[in-house]
Amino acid sequence: GYLVPGVLFSHFTGNPLIVATSTIQLTEQLSKDVKTVESLLSPYLSGRMVEHVVGKGRTNYPCICTIQNRLSEKGNDIYLDILRRVGPGVDRQNPNGIENKYWDEITVHECSTTKGFDRNDCYFYQMRADLLKKSRQIDIAKKFNPRVLIVNQDLLINHFKNIETGRNSILPDNPCLLVIDEAHNLEGKTREALTVWLRRQKILSTINRMAYYYNDNKTKNEIKNVESKFISLFKDIESHVKHVIQNDSEISPGDKISISNGRKEDCEPMRKTIKQL
Repeated sequence: GYLVPGVLFSHFTGNPLIVATSTIQLTEQLSKDVKTVESLLSPYLSGRMVEHVVGKGRTNYPCICTIQNRLSEKGNDIYLDILRRVGPGVDRQNPNGIENKYWDEITVHECSTTKGFDRNDCYFYQMRADLLKKSRQIDIAKKFNPRVLIVNQDLLINHFKNIETGRNSILPDNPCLLVIDEAHNLEGKTREALTVWLRRQKILSTINRMAYYYNDNKTKNEIKNVESKFISLFKDIESHVKHVIQNDSEISPGDKISISNGRKEDCEPMRKTIKQL
């Protein structure tokens, strides 16, 4: 229903149709539907093909650099086989024979930090570049190759976050039409994108890394003091949460629990100490 007018709008304006989804299943389905619409609209598109780009999350794309690094480190022929299988269009949903157990490993992108590797050769960054390509005008008459960009809602939200914070756009700023499919998930996706998670283990590992960089005992002791206060604070929160769960028969998984004693009198000095450190 929206692909037909969207493709025509793109053909006559030169601006892309952007469709944002919340599930990978719909993303894959739309990728097939574009071909159907292209066939239906062929008489109106002067025989031109519809260019479409599917923009998924980073963890769906294999990183050639990471695979090469694993091959160098482990010398295992399986990585050589994986290297032969990756190519344009190969991703977690279209694995081309790459076993599922390797995908978590080969989708860690080391191309930005490995010397001598151009990250523009990475399929993830190629997809990002494809999203920003301009439509081509096909003749003197103002007609263009239609472009359809199928992305997930997370990418759309991050695009607007980047604009808000003065960073580079991920998507074109002038779509001929922006369609948000599965809009019932948009609120949750937006909240998730705008939420910063601070987990206990992450905080404690950061504190330990800080201690590693200092040589003088005075500073090390200050850092250790902050660490012990954090551990004490976390224990208090944990015991409070357990107490609430055990004594509130109405509470169910997913409910929020208010922290009645966040020990603000301890947190403020800790905050000042951390800032000085």
